[in-house]
Amino acid sequence: MNSRPTILVADDDPRLVRVLQINLERDGFTVMTAEDGKQVLDQMQRYRPDLVILDVMMPNLDGPETAQRLRSDRQTQDLPILFLTAILRKPEAQRRNRLGGLTRYVAKPYEIDDILTEVRSLLSLEAPTVSLKDTPNARTPHA
Repeated sequence: MNSRPTILVADDDPRLVRVLQINLERDGFTVMTAEDGKQVLDQMQRYRPDLVILDVMMPNLDGPETAQRLRSDRQTQDLPILFLTAILRKPEAQRRNRLGGLTRYVAKPYEIDDILTEVRSLLSLEAPTVSLKDTPNARTPHA
């Protein structure tokens, strides 16, 4: 069993996919790849990655449509998604990321460190949290 987080990278530029794959694997992740959103959805039927990196503009099924389909499926609705986009400028991507949540953006051209930072952040959001009701001796608030 693989304890390393698995990331599915989808981009129609094979060179960018390869660069991401090399760097993510070097950082300790297992990486799967896809050329478009249709392949992402097909792979989701067989595998359960911990995070998906989607290029916004891809043929057949673009990143936003792919994300919408993932969010509408109960099995993948909480899957962290990182968008790679040439549509947003870096300040706008950073502003959106400050809002938190399971969807983040990295503007192209990007530095690999920006992607690794967002990946690590998204995966830490997925870590299980302990609620007070699950904690021994926790006080229950009264209504």
